[in-house]
Amino acid sequence: MGMIVRCALVTSAAALLAGCATSLSTTPVRDRTATTSALTGVSYSLPMLKYDIALKRALEGCPSSMPVPVGSGRTLQLTSGAVDVSVSAEVKEAYVRGEAYAIDYPALSAPFATSAFAFQTHPNGTLKAINATASDQTADILKEAVKFGVAVASMSTGAPALDLAALGVSGGPETLAPPPAFADLPAYAESVTMVACKPDAALQLAAFKANAEEQKTKATTLKVATADVARHTTVAGQRRATSAHVDKLDSAIQAMDDAQRDLDKAKEAGADLLAGLSASDRTQWPEAFDAPLAGRMPFSDSGRKKLEDLLETKTVTVLRPSRFAAWLKAHPDQAEAMKAHPVFKTYFTPAGAIVDDPRTRPECTGADATPAKCLAAFSGVSAELVRVHATPACVPGAQRGFECAREGVQVQEERFSRRRSQQGRPDAPAAIVRTAGPMGRLARDDRADPGIFIRSQAEARLKLCRSASGDCPASAKAVHSGQPVSAPQLGQLRFLPFRNEMLEAAELSLVLRDDGTLDSFSYKKTRAAGAAGAAAASDAAGQIKAYEDARRTKAADDLKAQRAEALAKLQFEIDVLNKKADLIKAQTPDTPGELDALKAELARTTTETALAEARLARLKAEAALAEEQGE
Repeated sequence: MGMIVRCALVTSAAALLAGCATSLSTTPVRDRTATTSALTGVSYSLPMLKYDIALKRALEGCPSSMPVPVGSGRTLQLTSGAVDVSVSAEVKEAYVRGEAYAIDYPALSAPFATSAFAFQTHPNGTLKAINATASDQTADILKEAVKFGVAVASMSTGAPALDLAALGVSGGPETLAPPPAFADLPAYAESVTMVACKPDAALQLAAFKANAEEQKTKATTLKVATADVARHTTVAGQRRATSAHVDKLDSAIQAMDDAQRDLDKAKEAGADLLAGLSASDRTQWPEAFDAPLAGRMPFSDSGRKKLEDLLETKTVTVLRPSRFAAWLKAHPDQAEAMKAHPVFKTYFTPAGAIVDDPRTRPECTGADATPAKCLAAFSGVSAELVRVHATPACVPGAQRGFECAREGVQVQEERFSRRRSQQGRPDAPAAIVRTAGPMGRLARDDRADPGIFIRSQAEARLKLCRSASGDCPASAKAVHSGQPVSAPQLGQLRFLPFRNEMLEAAELSLVLRDDGTLDSFSYKKTRAAGAAGAAAASDAAGQIKAYEDARRTKAADDLKAQRAEALAKLQFEIDVLNKKADLIKAQTPDTPGELDALKAELARTTTETALAEARLARLKAEAALAEEQGE
C-alpha cells in the first residue's frame, strides 16, 4: 500500500517539474504586418530627444556704392562691403518615441504559475511604468498532488507687400560730403563682377536697419515713461498728495501707454520688413534614435529662391585691401583721415592693420559668381548633438572596464558590425552571433530576451553653427548653443532580467520620467525556491505520515472487529452444541438400539463442544496478547 502512495507522488511530481520557469519575452520592433494581421503582445517605446528647430536666414548686408572725389570734378563710384546673410534659430526640445520593443507578456503564464503584468505610457507615448509579478505555484500544487496521491492510494486500497515710401525710405545710396580729392586713387581701383543686392532689396534692408534703431529709441522712451509712472505712483500714494499729483500720475500713465503703443507699432513694422528679407525653415532633428549625432540643416528650395531673388550680379568698381594698403603707403599722411572715412574705415582693424573684409567671399566675386553660388557659400547650417560627460566606449583591443569585460559587449558589437557589412545591408538580424558574457545582450536581434530594455541617463547639448560640412568645427560661427538636457538615445542600453524559476515568486516595478530618466525601480524575490521546496516537502511528508498512521489504526480496528466477530460466532456455536446436548439428554429411547444411537450423538456433540471451547479459549488468548502488544 505504501508503494502505491510513492508511485502516485513520483508521477505527480514528474508532471509538475516540466516547464516551471517563466519570464518576460522582449523583442525589438522593426516591422509592420499587413493591416489585417495582428502580433502578440504589447509594444513600448523608449524616449528620444528631438529638437524642433526653426531657422531664419535673412539678408543682413549689401555692398554699398559711394562717390569718392578724385579731382578735376571727377568722382570714383567705389563699392565696398559684400552680401551678408544672418542666421537665427528658435529651438525647442521635446521627448518623442524612439526605439521600440515588444513584450510577449503571455510568456509569463504557465500551467503551474500565476502572473500579472501592467503597463503605462506618458502622454508622448513613451514608456512610463511596467509592473510584472510571477509566482510559481508548484509547491502548493505539489501539496495538493500529495493529497491526491493519498486519496488515490486510499481509493485503491479503500508675409504682406511693403510700401517703402510709407516707411519713410526715400531710396538711393547715401551721398556723403565730398572728402579730400584723391587724384591717383582710380589707378589702384579695378572693375569686377560682384553679387549685390537688388535696389529694392537694398532699400528694404536700409528701412529694416532704420527700424531697428527706431525700436531702440522707442524702447528707451518706454523705459523713461515707466520710471515716471513708478515715481508719480509713490508720490500719489502719500497722504499729502494733491489732485495735481494725481493728474501728473494720469499723464505719466498715458505717456507710458503711448510709448508702449509706439514700440509695438515699430516692432510690427520691423517684422513685416524682416519677412520680406528672410526665409524660414523648420525641421525635426535628429530624425531617429539611431541617427548620426551631426548633420546639415535643410535649406528649402522655396527659401533659397526667395533670397536669391533679392540678389543680382553686376559690374562694380572696388578697391581691394591690398591695393588700398599700397596707396596708403604712398600717402602716409592720409592714414588718420582714412580711418574716419565712411568707405575706407572698414579696411582697418581696431589695431590699425588693413585686412580683407571677412564678408567678401570668392563665390560672390568674379566672372563665375552667381546669386546661387554666393548664397550657398555662407547659408549652410549644421547641427551637432554633443555628449556631456561621455563614458569611454568598449573599444576592441583596448583595455576594457569592468562592465565591458563582464558582459562581453565588445565582442558582440564587433561581430554584429562585421556580419552586417558582409550581408551588404544595414539590417541583417539573422546573421548575428551571440558571444560569451553572462549578461551581454544584443537588443536589436530577433531573439527574444527574458526582461526589459531601458537606457541609463545621459546628457547632451545642441550646437548649431554656420557650416555646410555637417558638423561644427571650432572655427565655425555659432548660431545656437543649448544647455545640457537629457538625451535618452545616448544612454547606455541596460537589460533588466525578469525570470521566475520553479518554486520562486518575483516582482518587478519600473517607473520612467518622460525624458527617459529613471524615477524608481524595484525587484523582489518574495519567495525563495529552497524555502518553498522545504515547506512543500515537509507538508508532503506530514501528509504521508498521517496517511500511514490512519492506515495502521484502521487496520488494527479492523482486526479487532474481525476477532470479536470470530469470538461471537464461536460462542454461538458452543451455545448451540450445549443446547443440542441438553435436548439429547431429555429424550427417552424406546429400544436399546435407539439408546445407543442417542449415546453416540451425545458423545459427538460433547466432543464438538469441547473443540469449540478450545478454539474460543485460543482466540481469546491471541486477542489479549495482541492488545498487550498494541496490535
